[in-house]
Amino acid sequence: EKIILPHTSPRNDQQRIAVKAVVTIDGIEIPTYSVHTETMVLGRDKRRAQINHLIDSIDDDHQYVIVGGDFNTALGHNVEGLEKQFQQAGFERASGDSGPTFQLECLKLTFDHVFARGLTTHSVATLAETKASDHWPVSVTFSIEPDAVLSSRAAN
Repeated sequence: EKIILPHTSPRNDQQRIAVKAVVTIDGIEIPTYSVHTETMVLGRDKRRAQINHLIDSIDDDHQYVIVGGDFNTALGHNVEGLEKQFQQAGFERASGDSGPTFQLECLKLTFDHVFARGLTTHSVATLAETKASDHWPVSVTFSIEPDAVLSSRAAN
């Protein structure tokens, strides 16, 4: 499913999106979202509206959800604001210990994040040795607690 985020780029009129896929593990459906929000040229309020639109599109009925991608959070307060938006919707920033995901000369920034609801984070890493992107991929390993799996299966 494609989710069209509100507001286009003032630079090039580009429309940003999120993509939803449902991953099924042992019969448990986990909606998983990949998102790429606009850069800081859009302005704080409109960027927050993009995140709110994404969060509003996530079905509250799903116990387990993963949202990750390039949120273009160049400054520390941008990361804090993003984390707060997701926390208010019941998500935790699973990639909080990942470190920077982008380097501009000597400046290292964290643009990319992974948020999760209902899952336990076991490991987080940033893979700085890549030539596939100018961003460093973030790897997060999750698990579902055994009691949660049983109760989830019983509900189905």
